[in-house]
Amino acid sequence: YLTFISRLSHVYLTFRLLLSHVCEQRFSNERHPPSSKTSSRFHPRIQQRNMLIRSGFRRSRRAMPRLSAYRYSYMYRSQVSCWKHPEASLLVSIPVLGPSPLASNTSPVITSTSHSSVSWYSTRYFSSATFCNNNKVRIGHVELDLSKNPAQDPYLIPKSYLPSDPSQRSPTLLRHLQWMLSKDALGQDMMLVGSPGSGSLHRRNLALMYAEMTQREVEVLTLSSDVTESDLKQRKELAHKPIRNVVAATAAAVEFADQAPVRAALGGRILILDGLEKAERNVLPTINNLLENREINLEDGRLLVSPKRYNELLSSRSFDADNTFLVPTHPNFRVVALATPAPPYPGRGIDPPLRSRFQIRRVDNPSAEEIYSDLINSGANVDIASQLSAFAAAMDSAASDFSSGPSSSGRTLVFPSNALVSAAHTLDNFPREDCRSVLARLYPAALPDERFERVFGPSSKESSRKSFDRACDELGIIGKVVDKECSHMYEIDTIERSASDPFVATVSFSAAPLEVPSSFFGGRNDPNSSGPSVKVSCGSNELHRRSPSFVRTQGTSSVFTSMMQEHAAGRDILLISPRGEGKSTITAEFASLLGYDTALFNLYREMSGRDLLQRRATDPTTGETRWEDSALVKAACHGDLCILDGVERLASDTVTTLHSLMTEREISLPDGSKLVRADRMRTSIVPSSLIRPVHPSFRVIALASLTKDRSFLLSDDVMSAF
Repeated sequence: YLTFISRLSHVYLTFRLLLSHVCEQRFSNERHPPSSKTSSRFHPRIQQRNMLIRSGFRRSRRAMPRLSAYRYSYMYRSQVSCWKHPEASLLVSIPVLGPSPLASNTSPVITSTSHSSVSWYSTRYFSSATFCNNNKVRIGHVELDLSKNPAQDPYLIPKSYLPSDPSQRSPTLLRHLQWMLSKDALGQDMMLVGSPGSGSLHRRNLALMYAEMTQREVEVLTLSSDVTESDLKQRKELAHKPIRNVVAATAAAVEFADQAPVRAALGGRILILDGLEKAERNVLPTINNLLENREINLEDGRLLVSPKRYNELLSSRSFDADNTFLVPTHPNFRVVALATPAPPYPGRGIDPPLRSRFQIRRVDNPSAEEIYSDLINSGANVDIASQLSAFAAAMDSAASDFSSGPSSSGRTLVFPSNALVSAAHTLDNFPREDCRSVLARLYPAALPDERFERVFGPSSKESSRKSFDRACDELGIIGKVVDKECSHMYEIDTIERSASDPFVATVSFSAAPLEVPSSFFGGRNDPNSSGPSVKVSCGSNELHRRSPSFVRTQGTSSVFTSMMQEHAAGRDILLISPRGEGKSTITAEFASLLGYDTALFNLYREMSGRDLLQRRATDPTTGETRWEDSALVKAACHGDLCILDGVERLASDTVTTLHSLMTEREISLPDGSKLVRADRMRTSIVPSSLIRPVHPSFRVIALASLTKDRSFLLSDDVMSAF
């Protein structure tokens, strides 16, 4: 009965939208005579569009000629015109514009605030979301049984990604998870597309949330331009094997090590392909057959076939069950690809045959309400949270406007909304700080320095700076962005180690008294009180050491204060300046203040994403090949301060391979092991060779020099990582 009513409601909604389409065509055919002096804003079609904008719905800009080929709908996006993929679910993309066919006395509330109103359809299905109840996951009418295929390697299941509090699970999040649950139940692979920068982090966390919700193991493969076919199938390794019929004798032989796609296919895990638009177009077709037919030829001679085909061959007695040539893939093997559409964003276009293997869904950045809820849950002030969330929504609207054309040269760069928690932490603890300058640290495209045009491009930087200033002016964010911080309201006073934790220190700042009312600072902490004190991570060496050869100036003291504020908020730092302006010296002095052991990692142009994490080496005694950790991985395990010197020499997609390590302190290594944040380690027995915890005091400071050429591009993903 419920299925019949659901299908009937779909027919009802389609009829209503078709009727509105016909009415709109009639309005569009009404032409004003050329001699008419009526303003264009009084045109019936313009009036209808404005009415839809005021009600919170705006029609997609993409033309949809036939209802049978494309699902005609109004996008739920407040005052932002954006594209929609045809594979989007009808349940999510079409809100109810009238009374419910199931309840004649009920009508939805339509407001102009994004995602603030939930239709009767969403309320009916998503209010009863249940996670892991009696080994079953249920969201609305979609249900998945978890008891049929328990996890074989529980340490590969993500942890602490899904919000434990049901009140923090927004309707948008539940709709995404329900769509993924339905596609998983149908045995289909998925692709999540959206904006770069913080949107990439949001999509990756969404995929990991789904894996945690369904208790599935995960294999993550971060793609870049240096990914080869061996990274998708198998890699050769040299190892010693015993010789037959010879006692205590070994010989060097070639072994094939399975990579992430093969391990996921054999173990029934979820394979996450992160950054599909960054890979070369001639590399990804290697796994086309694995995605479509679940079949692939491996270098060691094995052939992976689908479970259905394997059972058919086994029943027809075409081969013996002991034959190791044919290997069935696991029926629970799924692929979740994460991509950014190019164009309008920079990147390589996805090959159409590869794109057809996925069910595609668009994932927008978090709305203002979701960002506000995250800021409040992190302990931010109410006024600061409301101002920052509104600012993020305004910048997201500016970045989503492609009215100037699809070219990426003049677009507005995406603001890193994932860093707003650190901005709220800084503004709450340091009430005298200029809000606009703090936001400019997260968004260096707003700086008026003309030298930054080399890393952004002149038109892109100009449009980004104008959007930043317009959003600040409309929201009343006071302050002025300057290219150099010549003066600062605070200076570092004392640094003392905590008695309970040797890797935590308390930094006290000194501040001069100000004769201004506290209301001037928007309800933040009393600015006339004594200097603030914050807790920061530190090393095991002596604290507050100062080099006798280092001469402090007003400018360097201001830089130290800004770096300490970002360090207290848990952010990694990227220092950009022309060569010879003291980036390395300031970093070394900052490390000595906090007692850090430094790990210098010099970068060069030919480095790949693998070289940033591990490099191939040969055992001098046995001749076997092995993987050696880089300075970055060693610093992450020991809790040191890693200095990435020469970031401008790397390609932007090579730097973004470290995005998950910078933002979530979690990354997969080339040897098959994984670095995981300490609080996300599973309490069960975990193999130390496969899962290694990241030290809580681990930090990264990257150094980049401004050069004459534009070899280094500060992309949206790089801005969201530092």
